[in-house]
Amino acid sequence: MSYAISKERFPKKPEVLYVSEICRKDFNIFKDRRETVLIEHLNSLIKALEVRGIKTDLYVKQKDALENVSELIKMGAKEVAFTQFTKAFPYCLPHRSIF
Repeated sequence: MSYAISKERFPKKPEVLYVSEICRKDFNIFKDRRETVLIEHLNSLIKALEVRGIKTDLYVKQKDALENVSELIKMGAKEVAFTQFTKAFPYCLPHRSIF
């Protein structure tokens, strides 16, 4: 799986081994807070990195993925949203400290 992630080829369905209880909790926290905290954090991080001239491609992809997940949640497609969430963050939220 690490090879697939490094080449940006994500598995179609996350395997049970990779989807832990922590990932489900992270998704529920994201779902309950409607992305505001995490997306605001990513926006400020992207702006700060751009000022310093650092590439922000990874963070922009994460922000776009979270916005898509948020839209799926609003449409009521929670299982699809969870799958997209785990594809964007295979090892759960990297920004756990802001929750």
